[in-house]
Amino acid sequence: MKAYAIRDQAMPGHPDLAYLLYYEKSRRFCIELCRDTDAWNAPPILSFFAGKGQLTIGFHWSRIWVEQRIIPPDRQNLGMILREFQLKEYDPHALLNIAHGRCAQDDCYLTPLREEQYPPELAERLRGKIHDVVAVSATKLLIIYQDGHIDQLEEDSFLTLNSTLDRLLHYYQGLSGLQVSPGGQGLEWAPGQEISLAELRRAAVPARIFAEDMTAYIQHNLISTGEAAELLGCSRQNIADMIRRGKLTPIREEKNNSLFLRADILSRLRD
Repeated sequence: MKAYAIRDQAMPGHPDLAYLLYYEKSRRFCIELCRDTDAWNAPPILSFFAGKGQLTIGFHWSRIWVEQRIIPPDRQNLGMILREFQLKEYDPHALLNIAHGRCAQDDCYLTPLREEQYPPELAERLRGKIHDVVAVSATKLLIIYQDGHIDQLEEDSFLTLNSTLDRLLHYYQGLSGLQVSPGGQGLEWAPGQEISLAELRRAAVPARIFAEDMTAYIQHNLISTGEAAELLGCSRQNIADMIRRGKLTPIREEKNNSLFLRADILSRLRD
């Protein structure tokens, strides 16, 4: 994941208005608004969501915000422009970086952030995102957050979120088809068929975990070194190297095999 502070050059001290997150594997953007961003001073799209009190701007509207700040894909002589910037293909993220997110509509610009530079508000927000989801029965989900909290979501409550979910549940044959979306921003069956984290929190309740729930979680989420290598498309030696470099942490490490949480492996593919 790449992170950027969205700052306003026209305001004293160039304060952070929001944070733009880019998930490289899925090529999707998401914007996290700062709590104190004023709807009257923020640029379009940001001001709309700030006025609603909605701090997370989903993939669709975040992408539109980005597209307003880069060369459109139907631009005349696009190929010549891409060659000038040494780009082999139309890449919204690369184009956004070239201009530092500046455009003629406002005075906002982007400042890259390393993980150790994340402001406390952003770090706290990320800890509240979804880490994993487990269907422990045909009608019950466990939602596990980055900070370790667990909620449960029953199918009846899930269906109250919006009118399209009944059809999607039938098409995808139930809750078990749901996956964590990039960055843990919600759950999805496929891109464009997403349920936001804010919606899920409205319907979920703190989990009541029973022995069968733990059994289902272990069966779903505990994998070996060989399975981890297969998911990542690499060798067992690559897995061992990632462990040595601190890029991957097994929950149990043995001489010839280690055990990992499936969610930790999938997050390397998803984000």
